[in-house]
Formats: sequence, structure tokens, C-alpha cells
Amino acid sequence: MKFTLTPLIRAIANRFGYSYERIPSDRRPAPDLTVFTKFVANSIRAQNKGIVSTGPFRGMIMSGSTPWSSHDEASRLLGCYEQELHPMIEQALSREPDLVVNIGSGDGYYATGLALRAPKARGVAFDISHRAQRATTALAELNHVSDRLEVRGACEVQTLAQLAAGSQRPFIFCDCEGFEAELFTKDTVDAYRNTTLIIECHAPKGSDAMRRRLTSVFSDSHNVESIVEGGRNPNEFPDLRLESSLFRWIAVCEFRPCQMDWLYVFPKQAAT
Repeated sequence: MKFTLTPLIRAIANRFGYSYERIPSDRRPAPDLTVFTKFVANSIRAQNKGIVSTGPFRGMIMSGSTPWSSHDEASRLLGCYEQELHPMIEQALSREPDLVVNIGSGDGYYATGLALRAPKARGVAFDISHRAQRATTALAELNHVSDRLEVRGACEVQTLAQLAAGSQRPFIFCDCEGFEAELFTKDTVDAYRNTTLIIECHAPKGSDAMRRRLTSVFSDSHNVESIVEGGRNPNEFPDLRLESSLFRWIAVCEFRPCQMDWLYVFPKQAAT
């Protein structure tokens, strides 16, 4: 007797009300895998009660609704999302920032998580998407940090520079799909002399050119470290031990289109 997973996965999708067509076409995994990914995220959400279980934002409550696809929801709930950045996030927070800016806030994961971790800092979240703004506001309210987190629309070059220049220890977390090339230039870099930054590098033909460009911008005043996406080990999570291999690997997969790069940028006078 032959057995195919397709009808089962689609039945699971129908049971929970998910639609493959709702995911933006350029971010869709294979149809059956998409459905199973949502099933994995829902299973982990039920087990963890929607609370991030590890990582720098451990204890944060995640909303059950998001304007984005579910391909990285499980890894966020587990706390291993973008785990390459965790040491840098901890280092940036150890400097006790008085301003935390998240550019490209999406569903509010970083904006809210950083607001929780830096309770004395002013928080500002930027995103051009109205859906993202609403999602970020909702997640901030759910975690009781909305009084310390201002949600805005587009991030303008001069607005960001003025925010950074007006603070003593700013921390900027930037994921803005290539707009980082316009935000950070030789003309504006002096405004960031006291700023610590984590920047996800984007470029149409790979991130190498963006990484070199931003390194050149900051190299005189800042230390610049390159961070490359690494592997994941689903067996680090005891709660997944009884799950199948496919379930465990899907849980930690972020479904990226290519190997990602980030820059960790911090003032030279802040080096220890």
C-alpha cells in the first residue's frame, strides 16, 4: 500500500485554516512543506504556550497571528531565530543603550524583545508596511512595553541620524531589505559615532558588495565584524526529542533564500 504525505498535510492545513496562497509568492516553500511548517509552529506554540523558550528574548509572549508567513515562527518560539546574532545582541545590551531602534520591525519580534531587555531605553520601531506597524504595536501591547516603544512608518535618512546623534548610547538593529545603503553613508556616519549597530546585509546579487560598502563607511570610527549564517542543531531542544527528524529540522529552519550576512558595528572607544 502506497502512502503519500500530501493529503495528510493538506488535511492538517484545512483543519487549522491555513492557505498556501496567502503567503507572498517569492517566500513560499514547497506547498506541502509550507503546510507542515505551520503545523510544526502551532505544535510548539501549544507546548510553550506562545512563550519564547530560550535565547535573548526568553519569556517574551508571541502573538498567534502574524502578517508574515510561518516559515520562521517555530524558530522564534524556540528562541534560536538568527542565533548567530545572540552574542552580539548581548554585547550591545551590556552597554546599557539609552535608545534602541529597530528598522524593519516586521511582526515586532526584535522591537518588542529589545524593549523587554532594555527597560530604561527609549524604543523606536520603523516599518513602511501598515500591517507591520499594527503587528508591532499589538505585540508590544501584549508584552506591556507599548509605553516605551514608539512605532513609526518609513525611516528617513536624516530622522535616523538625528535620533542617533541625540543619544549617548544608541543601539540600532537594521533589517530593511537594501535601504541600509542609503541610511548609512560617509555623509551621515558622524551621527553614529556613539552607536552600536547590527545590520543585515542585502543586495540584488548577494550580500558581498553591501558588506564591503558598509565596512568602508564605518571602518574609521567603528569596529566592524562580519557574521555569516551558520548551522542549526535541533537536538539542543529537549522538548523536541520525541518529535520526528523532519519535525525537528523544520522547527529550526528559517527557509532563507541564500546564506545570510550581517555586520556587527560598534564604536572603537567601546571596544573591551
